[in-house]
Amino acid sequence: MSLYRRPLIHISITTFFFIVAAVILHQCFSKLYLSVIPALIGFFLFLYLGFAFLLLRKKNDKTARFINRFILLTGIKFFLLFVFILLYLILVKTNNALFLVYVLVLYTGYSLVTYSSILSAKKNK
Repeated sequence: MSLYRRPLIHISITTFFFIVAAVILHQCFSKLYLSVIPALIGFFLFLYLGFAFLLLRKKNDKTARFINRFILLTGIKFFLLFVFILLYLILVKTNNALFLVYVLVLYTGYSLVTYSSILSAKKNK
């Protein structure tokens, strides 16, 4: 469980930061707020939690297997993200550019936090 603690804490803090930012955006800049933001945050939360937990399984300790699993899970993550973006762009035909900006911001934030916490947890193991 200690291997999962650092990524879980970092992803939780990141999610809290994005929720606070969404509330501030809704209160102060209501024209820039999209109603899909809570779903986006939830999607990224579950996507990156699953990514971290599947990547840090103790089953395989070899570096080559870790790298193979990392590449496979990254490909699956990109595919799921692509499907989510495509569904939004097909079903909701308004504010597409703003939606893509929010996806980019969330993707960057969660990726930086998750990758750094996974690598530090793996290094300190």
